[in-house]
Amino acid sequence: MEKMNHTKFTQFIILGFFELADMQLLLFLIFLIIYLMSLTGNLLIIFTVCSASNLHSPMFFFLINLSILEICYVTVTVPKLLAVLIAQNKTILFIHCMIQMYLFQACTDVEFNLLTAMAYDRYIAICNPLRYTIIMNKKVCIILATVSWIISFINPLPHVILVSQLSFCRSNEINHFFCDLTALMTLSCSETNIIEIITYIESPFVGFTPFILTIMSYVYIVSAVLNIHSAKGYSRPGRMEQKEMLHWMAAQFQKQQEGAQQVLQQVVEAAKEQHVPLLEAVQGQMQAIGSLLAKVAAPGIRMGEI
Repeated sequence: MEKMNHTKFTQFIILGFFELADMQLLLFLIFLIIYLMSLTGNLLIIFTVCSASNLHSPMFFFLINLSILEICYVTVTVPKLLAVLIAQNKTILFIHCMIQMYLFQACTDVEFNLLTAMAYDRYIAICNPLRYTIIMNKKVCIILATVSWIISFINPLPHVILVSQLSFCRSNEINHFFCDLTALMTLSCSETNIIEIITYIESPFVGFTPFILTIMSYVYIVSAVLNIHSAKGYSRPGRMEQKEMLHWMAAQFQKQQEGAQQVLQQVVEAAKEQHVPLLEAVQGQMQAIGSLLAKVAAPGIRMGEI
């Protein structure tokens, strides 16, 4: 393999699920089907919300943002994984690897922030309904979404810049299905202490803070719902809270784990990457259609239209 100054590789080799050689075609079909279903589901959400004026509310505005994010999320990693599985095209250029790592981390941060914004929206809607249309107006929604995207795309820059300066002289084989930060750090023969310090310092702010804010929002929501004995209001926050907790725990584990990734762990992570967006797409589509039918059948006051 060609090297740069005998210390840096010009390209990497993504091993993927190389130990499951007999299952490459099966894995390709599984991930392809789930990927297409995820894209279709999220595109249906976007089309449904945009075409139905009854759904032009803050909740569905954030849902559109989340659907766009999920499309970006799976597109960052899955197409290359499919190429590895079906065509054995395992090589990826150094610059492309850095871009993939950057976009993956940025999408992860965007998801945390959007889920936090959605939790705040539900908190206002349930705990302060009389002022909901005033607080969650169009301007506020746009600001929350914009800040979520901008901050999330700025945050991974230090990691990517530092990793791009590392010397990879041990091997150019990434034991993962995409360019993961931890997997790349294990290949480096340079000191990675600075990257680890930055990770541990910013993790409480990037991951833990949105998690705490989301939990606090749903604590108030559940408390308010219990006061009015509404089981219907309780079910939705419960699902969102569980999803936020799973995302946060998975991200923290991924950032702090060491050593090469094992095949079983790769399968689990690959399944998570496609499984979560797919479930969110299905859930969001059902929610959007259900709300539309309910409003058409019994038109009432629409809170917070934007």
